[in-house]
Amino acid sequence: SSASRWQSSINLRMEVDTDLKQAQLEMSSA
Repeated sequence: SSASRWQSSINLRMEVDTDLKQAQLEMSSA
């Protein structure tokens, strides 16, 4: 359904956002 596809796209975006924040933390502390 379109609802589950919309939900999975949000989950994916949240995962990417978390990865970006983690990468920024690692770079700033390096």
